[in-house]
Amino acid sequence: MRGGLVVKRILLLSLLLPTIALAAEKNPLKDPLRPLKSQNSAVSSVVKKPAESQLDWRLGAVLVAADRAVAMINGQALQVGDRLHGYQVKQIEPGSVLLTKGQKKLVLRRSGTGLKKASVLEAGEGSQP
Repeated sequence: MRGGLVVKRILLLSLLLPTIALAAEKNPLKDPLRPLKSQNSAVSSVVKKPAESQLDWRLGAVLVAADRAVAMINGQALQVGDRLHGYQVKQIEPGSVLLTKGQKKLVLRRSGTGLKKASVLEAGEGSQP
């Protein structure tokens, strides 16, 4: 009795395995970490430069000293005369940087220092002991 059950299971598996294999060929598993393919060709290895209007300009720290001025723009330390995305750094001030590209002018401004001003209380102001 038991031998007949084993034979039936083997026969059933031999019939199901080709069906499962055909289904797997039609719908192969996709690697979720694999880069997406473009519609026209295989994965493009060319990195496109962002359009000028899509550039995300970020002015970080600004250092202005008597002998030099440095601005951190998009994570790069730049001085007057340096270039970034075709723009030339023309002027660096403590709160802003002027960049030019031909006749175009771009002014980047610091959003804030994140520091709070200390306030000094005069005698007689504030809470009493």
